[in-house]
Amino acid sequence: MTSKSRRVPILVIIVVAVGSIGSYLLTTRTVMSSPVATFMLYGKLFFDYNGNGNQDRGEPGVPDAVIALDGKNATSTSSAGWYMVADLTRGNHTIRSFPPRNFRYVCESVAEHRPVEEPHEISVIDDTRKDIGLMEGFLTLPFSSSTPVEIADHFDHDPGLDRMWWNGRTLTGSGGHSPPHTHPGIDLVMPIGTVLVAAVSGRVAGINTTPGSVYWIAVSIRDGYGMTYLHIDKPLVSTGTTVKRGEPIALSGDTGSPGSPHLEFQLWRLMPDSKHYCIDPYSPVAGVPKGAWIAGAWEWFPSDETWVSQGYWTRGNDPQYFDKALAAERGTCRIELDVSPKPGQVNRPLTISGVMYGSWRCIRDGMVVRKPVTITAGWGFSTVLTTDYYGRFSISTNCPSTGGIYSIIATFYEDEDLTETSTTIQYEVVAKIPTTITISYVGNREFGGYLRRVDTGAYLAYKPARLTVTYLSGTTWRTDSFDLQTRQDGYYSLEFLFYWNTATIVFEGDETYASSSATITR
Repeated sequence: MTSKSRRVPILVIIVVAVGSIGSYLLTTRTVMSSPVATFMLYGKLFFDYNGNGNQDRGEPGVPDAVIALDGKNATSTSSAGWYMVADLTRGNHTIRSFPPRNFRYVCESVAEHRPVEEPHEISVIDDTRKDIGLMEGFLTLPFSSSTPVEIADHFDHDPGLDRMWWNGRTLTGSGGHSPPHTHPGIDLVMPIGTVLVAAVSGRVAGINTTPGSVYWIAVSIRDGYGMTYLHIDKPLVSTGTTVKRGEPIALSGDTGSPGSPHLEFQLWRLMPDSKHYCIDPYSPVAGVPKGAWIAGAWEWFPSDETWVSQGYWTRGNDPQYFDKALAAERGTCRIELDVSPKPGQVNRPLTISGVMYGSWRCIRDGMVVRKPVTITAGWGFSTVLTTDYYGRFSISTNCPSTGGIYSIIATFYEDEDLTETSTTIQYEVVAKIPTTITISYVGNREFGGYLRRVDTGAYLAYKPARLTVTYLSGTTWRTDSFDLQTRQDGYYSLEFLFYWNTATIVFEGDETYASSSATITR
């Protein structure tokens, strides 16, 4: 990576003693310190539906959010959710986002999550990318997207009615709950042996497999929250195990409810009174009583406190699968490739550059950021470059020692985000750079013309040229040659007042430029 550097002036005060009486002369001088390297921090702020820390297909960027670095507002996100902070010194920094209020949690990976108020720490040793996933809650569904599931019961929001759900619906009949009209979780009907996964990262707090009882496994989450999986067939992890989102922890069953295989998923929070309060992962709609069930006593605790009814799915009341990204199709991309100068000259420098564009993820304003591009040239040169913050890549090398037409190929190989793409251009390498020279007779008194490069049209200054003229001298035709030199603007001239028949101008070339000539006749 190319870092910027700056010189920091240091004011040095020098006290010089003069004379034996200790009088002092105070002088100052400015000393320039060694250059201080600075780097760029950039990334994407996005709505992380499945809580894995990666922006997957369909997960939008979050615009107009303030980004604070080391406790100070530094920038804000673009319309696509991108941010960039320049001139950072090497070392550890903290970064925090200030998104819309509906976003309460952030995550970097399936192994963690935290309230949006907590900053991330990041180590900057080069230009660094830091993406930040935002979530409204922290829960994803406790099973994979391939699991056949039917919801039998939701969390019951009104002990006075039989099963009033978060969306205001009621269901008649006791449903066999004990006590009646009490349901502190969500019943999900599924086949016995279905793999159940951690709905968020945490630590296994307890397991029960007492014969004849409801088997369950409980996972504690941060900030006093936890979740319990009931009616399981058997656990797949042990107490004390740290689990990640999407990690298998148990198999579903029908323990405690023979013949009725299902999972009851409970979310709870341990409060300062040492009681566990079961809460609804959904946020209830207007008019639905707000509250929690006190575990064990199964008493209803009416409350308007935010933590009771704010909802805990990563995307509002639309629960997401943890493995949604696995089934997502990859985005497409394309590469624009260029080589300069054109044509190249044997053994002389050339620059291969380009821009990679894409359709989604790792995209900033249509450019693909931080992806590898493999460059191969027909003369055996090969390297791998990485696109920068603007989707660009570039490398300088030398042309081969033999002239010819060579293929130069830029390839991106398929990864988890984008499909493969490749671009090829045919590049000419010449032994010498072609030139062209013109000749005309100006004002019936002067031969003149220009010497220039064929490829760029640039004028060639201070180059020798020989003018050969056949002309009438008295009554005799003769042919003479005149050695000339082009001016700074590539123009040569010779005043010639004799009557002439033909004139030829020749540039014989040199180690860099090929020869060229032109003829004019009367």
